[in-house]
Amino acid sequence: MIARAADRPDTGSAAAELVVLTPLMIVFTLALLLGGRLGMAALQVGDATRTSIEAAVVEPTPDRAQIAAAVAAYSELRSDGLVCHPYAVAAGTASFRPGGLVTMQISCGVALETFGLPGLAGRAVLASSALAAIEPYREVG
Repeated sequence: MIARAADRPDTGSAAAELVVLTPLMIVFTLALLLGGRLGMAALQVGDATRTSIEAAVVEPTPDRAQIAAAVAAYSELRSDGLVCHPYAVAAGTASFRPGGLVTMQISCGVALETFGLPGLAGRAVLASSALAAIEPYREVG
């Protein structure tokens, strides 16, 4: 007599599926967690860029604008708890005059292990840039 597929029991198949799918679900969940944390860190770098350019455009001289931008960016990243290595801030004040522009670029290297997932090696470099105008009727210099 020939046994049909409907006559055979499926005992053990759910356990086998669970054994195969559990590691995949764990990896997927950890990848989502890492992506979320990297996204949050990128937002923090963007906020630091915005804060630093706001600090730069209200200063009276280009030198003070660069110093204010660097201090504001560092303070913002520190208050957010983001540790950057390497870290670079570049304030472009070449056209620092009434109606001129100030540019800001921040680059932040973040170790992946700082996101709370043990065993992750490597580094992600997060960068942000911004551009702001100096008020046209303001006195500078």
